[in-house]
Amino acid sequence: MKIIRKIIKNLKRLNKIKELVQKLPEILAKNFFLTLIVFFVLALLFSGFFYFRYYISAKKIEPEILEPPFIFNNKDIQEVLKTWQEKEEKFKDAEFKKYPNLFKID
Repeated sequence: MKIIRKIIKNLKRLNKIKELVQKLPEILAKNFFLTLIVFFVLALLFSGFFYFRYYISAKKIEPEILEPPFIFNNKDIQEVLKTWQEKEEKFKDAEFKKYPNLFKID
């Protein structure tokens, strides 16, 4: 019997909550200016929290350097320069080569 009374009591509470939720849009509309200010303040707090979390606190954390910086060897640089010079010479040779006109009718 006690269980049934508790269930009925909880159902009455649920009905009161349901009525409040149904009246909520009307209450908010009647107090429009206050509602607007509350939502604006909530939006500022919410955006301020994320701004602090992802922008300001990210600046405080120093990134860890996992690997030492890459250092070029003189030998490697010379090989790359030699390859570039060879390609440049081939490009200059191609500039003076004369190609036959395939579309010319004789």
